[in-house]
Amino acid sequence: DASDPRNSLFMEFYKYIKYFKPKAFIMENVIGILSMKTQAGIKVIDIIMDKFEEDYNCCINKLYTSDFEVPQNRRRTIIVGIRKDLDIIPQEISPILSKLQRKPVGDVLQPRDTVDEKYFLSKKAIAGINKRREKMKNKKYGFGAQFLKFDKPSYTIPARYWKDGYDALVKYSDTEIRRLTICELKRIQSFPDDYILSGSKKDQIIQIGNAVACRFAHHIGKYLVDTLAGEY
Repeated sequence: DASDPRNSLFMEFYKYIKYFKPKAFIMENVIGILSMKTQAGIKVIDIIMDKFEEDYNCCINKLYTSDFEVPQNRRRTIIVGIRKDLDIIPQEISPILSKLQRKPVGDVLQPRDTVDEKYFLSKKAIAGINKRREKMKNKKYGFGAQFLKFDKPSYTIPARYWKDGYDALVKYSDTEIRRLTICELKRIQSFPDDYILSGSKKDQIIQIGNAVACRFAHHIGKYLVDTLAGEY
């Protein structure tokens, strides 16, 4: 069963935990892992937790990165485990920001006149988006291009963003629509501007899309340090 985590990368992670026996661990995954089932109908998360809870007190968290100073509504599952001999029960991680305090994507976008024209969609591409949107509107389902709302956090930036960028587009008008630049993609994942990514443009976008947002990781790490110190 390919969907069984016992046949996947999870087991490699578990092997390291079992071998090194750290005081605590953090595991990050997509939100869909909570509803995923094996071909036998067993919930994947139950199999994972059964393994972890042999030696660790665990807590499952469903979090939005936008609640942790990241200008992106990226939803993630965070599993925290603390070794049982430490007698610490991890509590759910609390958001740092309220919904009204979330950082809008407009704050990290580059000025229109500084963006290279190569990022702007052709008339043909825009016509294709509009045609597909009408088609989906009639069928009442499907996924189309998503235009950023400047006063809200960005949509999730996936590793596939390099293909066409339609997951998150900047729209100035019906005829001026563009993809995000590498700089903007880094900012949306809360990387500093001077952070160096290697490889082709495609490679860099995949790295950004697969990364754990920096500010999010910082706050999750701080939560764990404070928990181990008895301060959370």
